[in-house]
Amino acid sequence: MKQAKTKPARQVMDEAVTEADFQENVRKTAETLGWKFKHDWNSQHSEEGWPDCFLLRGSRSLVLELKTEKGQITQEQREWLAAFNDAHIEAWVVRPSDFEWLLEKLR
Repeated sequence: MKQAKTKPARQVMDEAVTEADFQENVRKTAETLGWKFKHDWNSQHSEEGWPDCFLLRGSRSLVLELKTEKGQITQEQREWLAAFNDAHIEAWVVRPSDFEWLLEKLR
């Protein structure tokens, strides 16, 4: 009898996180570490593809597009992130499985 493949617990947890819950976790963590955090609650009047979050602390800034593990990035989002990076502003797509990496960036 074959045994069913099981996913690691961390992967199961990451896949269960909603974008809203992930964003709230990122916000709380960033603010605890001294970052200013900006997110537009209503994107109706924003440019198509505008990133989810803008963070500032001292002379550092980060732009984040938050996605679930399976969330897809649009071409417009890619273009905005590239434009920020071209302007020497760090811009990233971040997923729940990237949280430890993000935490290091925020420290």
